Amino acid sequence: MEFEDSFYQAMKTRLIIAGILLVSIGAGAAVLWQPSLDRIHSHIASEHQNVQHLTAEQYQKLNTEDVVLFDVREVDEFQVSHIEGAIQIQPNIDVDQFHEDYGEILDGKTVVFYCSVGRRSSDLLARLDPVLTESGAQSSANLKGGIFNWVNQKNTLSGKKVHPYNAYWGRLIEDSSNIAYKPEN
Repeated sequence: MEFEDSFYQAMKTRLIIAGILLVSIGAGAAVLWQPSLDRIHSHIASEHQNVQHLTAEQYQKLNTEDVVLFDVREVDEFQVSHIEGAIQIQPNIDVDQFHEDYGEILDGKTVVFYCSVGRRSSDLLARLDPVLTESGAQSSANLKGGIFNWVNQKNTLSGKKVHPYNAYWGRLIEDSSNIAYKPEN
């Protein structure tokens, strides 16, 4: 009987230790797989090697008179907030439609695109490259890290908070008090 009690006690202890190890490993794995804007940008940049990327600091040094800024997020995201002066366009805008709507304002300008993290804007910029050249754009770039990086660096927005796209991507916004799904009145 005493042997059984010590056996079960030893097994219980081993199970508790194994459980603690599994939880610790799981937590460590979660940290390792936690998305980061730098990791995401590296992936985007490797997929779009012909797309130039500007940091927020580089963008802020540009003369706003020489820049056309496009926000490549959905309307509900744009309505919550956007970078001052941005023009909202749909991520899936047709190349011909883009040329028709915006071609005339691009001549001699630096054209900058952004979205939440840079995926949609880099995809669109890659598709639009020939039209930008045809329209006389001086240069074009994606804003590295998108509006999430912009707000994380405490830059101002038109609107006080940023739409997180969804809860998964919203984890990339460092201060969760900066998140909103609807415009503030």
